[in-house]
Amino acid sequence: MYKKFDSFDGVCFFNGLIFYAPVALLIRTRAGVSSATFFMLQALLSIAIFLGEVPTGFITDKIGYRKSIIISQTIMFMARVLMMMAYLTKSIWLFILEALVEGIGDCFSSGTNEAYLYSVYGEENFMTKSAHSSNYGTTGFIISTVSYVLIYRGYNIDGLLVATVVSGFVALVFSVFLSKEKFIDVSPERVSVKNVLSIFKNKESRLFLVMLSTFSLAWILINFFYVEKLENIGISEEWMSAIILVYSAIQMFAEPILSWIKKFSSQIVFVIVSFIAGGAIIIYGLVNHIWFSIILMCIVPLLISLPEYFLMEKENQLIDELGMEKNRAATLSIFNMGVNIIEIIALFMSSMFSLNAVRWCFIMVGIVLIFSAVLFGRNQKVR
Repeated sequence: MYKKFDSFDGVCFFNGLIFYAPVALLIRTRAGVSSATFFMLQALLSIAIFLGEVPTGFITDKIGYRKSIIISQTIMFMARVLMMMAYLTKSIWLFILEALVEGIGDCFSSGTNEAYLYSVYGEENFMTKSAHSSNYGTTGFIISTVSYVLIYRGYNIDGLLVATVVSGFVALVFSVFLSKEKFIDVSPERVSVKNVLSIFKNKESRLFLVMLSTFSLAWILINFFYVEKLENIGISEEWMSAIILVYSAIQMFAEPILSWIKKFSSQIVFVIVSFIAGGAIIIYGLVNHIWFSIILMCIVPLLISLPEYFLMEKENQLIDELGMEKNRAATLSIFNMGVNIIEIIALFMSSMFSLNAVRWCFIMVGIVLIFSAVLFGRNQKVR
């Protein structure tokens, strides 16, 4: 495990300080934006990321991961400022512009953070360092969620927005002090769209794409539909914030767990944790018992994150095996495009989902995750 706090941890921590997150929808509705339009703005954000993924990936491979992270943080800071201006002026056009700018910022960080950590900390430490830095982001999220009540009471939504803008600026400052990654050959011939797309000729990469999309859908279901599950089992939605804090804190156990289990065969562990996560998701979709549902709500995010970290590592290992390390960021962006498609479809359809449909979505996600784990295990035996 990592004990030392570095600049990347600082970026993650201050990026996690989104003080207005608990009232994200309220910010829009108070400015005259309907709930349906809110989901459309989220879909617009995903579309912007989808369209910008690959171009920004190639730019990142050209200029370097550290510079790309600095660009991303600069753009995200601008997006936070635009969010504040949109709320204060009640301008739907500024909300639209904010979604587009945030999408561009996400594009520059998509795949880049993974590539940076893999380059700086190496294959051996990548997974645990990823979990370590993610924990700082989670810590920031927990702090902002707890403190938002005090800020909201004293300074209303305006105070939440200002505090988030300040934290975004500090994250930008930390990004400037990031360590430089290993030297990257920036020769023009290395940038090839055809070469990057050729990764999908590999059967394992196609399986990874399915699993990444499955994880993405699982997180969408958790973020948007946990509250409906609460209401269905007879618990007030006011308890949702407490459950979010609990499962966020539990998620932080991913780092020590990964540090312990990485001593075993990564292929076997990946299959096992995927099986466990898939089974837990299926059970969560099936049961309606109050306490059993609450327990599952608190541990499912941790169970999902474990195989997700393994998959991130295996993506990078596959890129090395195929000799595509010079296009690492662009290749990771290609993988993420499938994730973005799932997000766009899910966000457009979310307003039409009934509670029963959501339940079956959880069950199907669990089934696909288990089935994918089985296929992965068989592929490893063949290799």
